Amino acid sequence: MAALEREKIENEYREIQETISRLEDLLADPRKVDVVVKKETRTLKNKIDGERRTQISDASIDINRDDIEPHEQVVITFSKGGYIKRIPATTFRNQHRGGKGVSGMNTRDNDPVRHILVVDTHDMLLFFTSSGRVLPLKTYELRPDTSRNTRGVPVVNVIPLSGEEQVEAIIGVKTLDQPDLYLVMATQQGSVKRTALNAITNIRRAGLIIFNLRDKDMLVTARLAHESDDVMMVTEQGMSIRFPVQDVKPRLRAAGGVRGMMLSKRDRIVSMDMVIPDSKLLVISKNGYGKLTYLKSYPSQGRSGLGVKTMSVTKRTGKVAAAEVIADSDEVYVVSEQAQVIRTNLSEIRSTGRATQGVRIFNPKEGDAVASISCVGEFEVPEEKVVQVTPTVPPAPPAP
Repeated sequence: MAALEREKIENEYREIQETISRLEDLLADPRKVDVVVKKETRTLKNKIDGERRTQISDASIDINRDDIEPHEQVVITFSKGGYIKRIPATTFRNQHRGGKGVSGMNTRDNDPVRHILVVDTHDMLLFFTSSGRVLPLKTYELRPDTSRNTRGVPVVNVIPLSGEEQVEAIIGVKTLDQPDLYLVMATQQGSVKRTALNAITNIRRAGLIIFNLRDKDMLVTARLAHESDDVMMVTEQGMSIRFPVQDVKPRLRAAGGVRGMMLSKRDRIVSMDMVIPDSKLLVISKNGYGKLTYLKSYPSQGRSGLGVKTMSVTKRTGKVAAAEVIADSDEVYVVSEQAQVIRTNLSEIRSTGRATQGVRIFNPKEGDAVASISCVGEFEVPEEKVVQVTPTVPPAPPAP
């Protein structure tokens, strides 16, 4: 057995020595090397035959994220605590009228939703802040979530807010280059401003000043509007005014506003919306009293007037907390200052005249008060058209 193993090792040794001698002889003669290279190249060519598939080009390739991001309809929610979230619109199932509507919209830790948008992932989101700035963000830049019950991310992580600055309105648009659309904005002290949407086409990530505010004034909300629309403003003391958008001349982006409504002492604007034909105005007070009134009850008048009464404000009702023009909404979410929320059908709120107190639709706890409302419809997302259903930026009606 030992002799056989020894013979095997000796044979292997002789083979290695012969291979070394042959390779040394090959490397010593360049002509022999060329012969071997040609032979191996021909063998490889015969084995892998065909034209070259790779194309070599000196041109650089510029990859744009817009070209690689898929189009998808998504729901954007913004909570009272400043958390923003993006989830697929298909997360919300279609319902027949009379259903329970959207569930799971309230985020955790008593942080209810304030604004809702249904947009395309390629749409531009415009964030309007209390200090009069507007900041842009592509929808696909938001981190996608798959559940309605996730909290989302702090909005300060996606847009550069400063100091005590807060987001007061969110608008979603497909493109900023729309010459027939305007931004209409209102402040607490009754100023209003109209700026062409295409005036901010060169907006940068850091944002722009969109409203030059006076001292101690702050932006309340912003809307998209056509020149043929009417503006509806509502005050804390229950007054309202309706006037044509044409009464507000377009101003430069960084300019201030003009007087939209004459306010009495200690009164302020709490809401501004665009009038939609054959719709109603929902007004709710801090003590939870609400009322619906047909907008045809509000006469159109000139800008800068005192307006007419839209709610009888008493000690029992408290001051007006919020108001919104209602078109296709089915439910209303009432949010309190202590983040309590109630969801109710709008059909349970009866339509009344302008100068009435309304009915109690929310009973806040002692020391609490209504802060805002969010009216939503059934999340039936069309296949070809993006529908916007946020309380701060309802869709502009088509021009007559």
